Amino acid sequence: MTTEFTILLTQEQINLLQRAGNEVDTKYFIIDRLFSTHINDKDAELLNSKSFKYYIDLYEQAYITWQLTVRYIETNIILPIVQQITGVQKPSFNWTVEDYVARECKVKVVNYE
Repeated sequence: MTTEFTILLTQEQINLLQRAGNEVDTKYFIIDRLFSTHINDKDAELLNSKSFKYYIDLYEQAYITWQLTVRYIETNIILPIVQQITGVQKPSFNWTVEDYVARECKVKVVNYE
């Protein structure tokens, strides 16, 4: 059995998700620009540069923060609501927020009875 529903997140929860996602996107953009600027290089010196290593570290930190934020929202906000709606202690589900302004979290619960 599959069910779908929408949860309205608070502005604070949305801000946490959006800020963490923007940090990842910003770091990724800078790394992408570094690659684009050096696309015609004959060597791989960019990969050993301080700038590249610095932004890779920042990206990794931002990505970890993003993952922890997602896990926090999922575990503390979404899971209890899914458990309440389905009556299942360990439901299998996924979720997305497609529009931060609307604050709507779309949840799809799969294989529960």
